[in-house]
Amino acid sequence: MAVGGGLGGSFSGRLTPHQVSLCSLLVVYMDLGDREPGTLPPTDEEQAAERHLFEVLFREVRASSSAQPRHKALSDLKRDFLQSAPTSSSLDSTLWKAFVKQLQTIDSPDELFNLFATLEGSIARDPLEASPMHSTGLFGQFARRCILAFKA
Repeated sequence: MAVGGGLGGSFSGRLTPHQVSLCSLLVVYMDLGDREPGTLPPTDEEQAAERHLFEVLFREVRASSSAQPRHKALSDLKRDFLQSAPTSSSLDSTLWKAFVKQLQTIDSPDELFNLFATLEGSIARDPLEASPMHSTGLFGQFARRCILAFKA
């Protein structure tokens, strides 16, 4: 089964390990934006690390969703993530560790279901809501396609 759409290419109905990894990385990215009301705003270093994660996700989601998808090994993704960081920030390393920890929680079929339930719950459907996971945006469409492929 192929799922077509607005990302420019076709999307195979089978999830690859790379796509599951990107879904996990999206969950980590969404967790960054879930700050408690009344907390201090992010520091410049935190904002730079969040921006770097956004850029890596943007590049990888586009590549994974293209007509000729490229699927990276986790070691290649790590190298690209850490080497493309604008500075040698410890936060980038911390983000990578949070990503690996997220991946390590997927140790059973139930945890895989939980990952996709979390991802599905983070997709914003209100057209007025400003969210990087809006259902019509790049990340939201990618997540929706992965969820659809997982449920198929």
